[in-house]
Amino acid sequence: MLRQTSKYGFLGGHADAMIISGIHTTCQFNTKIFYPDGKTPNLWSSDPLNNPDFDDEKLSFYADSCAITLNEDATAYTIKSATNEASIVNLTVTRTAPGFHVGKDGKSYFGTNPKKPWGSMRHAFWPRCQVEGSIITKAGDLDFKGRGFFTHALQGMKPHHAGNSVA
Repeated sequence: MLRQTSKYGFLGGHADAMIISGIHTTCQFNTKIFYPDGKTPNLWSSDPLNNPDFDDEKLSFYADSCAITLNEDATAYTIKSATNEASIVNLTVTRTAPGFHVGKDGKSYFGTNPKKPWGSMRHAFWPRCQVEGSIITKAGDLDFKGRGFFTHALQGMKPHHAGNSVA
C-alpha cells in the first residue's frame, strides 16, 4: 500500500496499489484514488493479472501489463501498471529512512492452533519515502511527487481468510 502526502495527500487523497496472490495463483492489481476536491467521484480499479511471476530473487513481481520492480541497491520500487485504462500507474517509491518489520520475520499467523497455523501474512514497512510519478485517469493526470509510506504485504492464504482471527 502506498500513501503519499503531496497534492493528493493525507488531507483526503491517497493511492493504494496492492497485489493479492493465493494458492490458485490469482493476482489482482488495485488502485483507489480519493479526490480532495469533493466533486470528482473516487476511483476504484481492480483488475485480475495474467501470467504472474517473480524474479529469481523473489524481490520483483511481473505480470502482463504490470511490473513492481526493486532497484539494484534495494532502495526503490517502481510500480507500473497498464491493466486498466481508467488508472495507468507509473510510480517510483524511494526509501529515505530505514525500513522495519515487527517480530522475528514480520509474519502474522492465522488459525485456531498457534503451533500449526493455516495461514500467514508478512508485512514490511518503509515509513519514510520519496514518491515520484503519476497515475493517468480520465479526470486527468495525477502527479504523485511528494512524501510517502510504503507497505509490502505478502499474503500466504486465501484472501477471504485474512479477516479471521490471528493465532
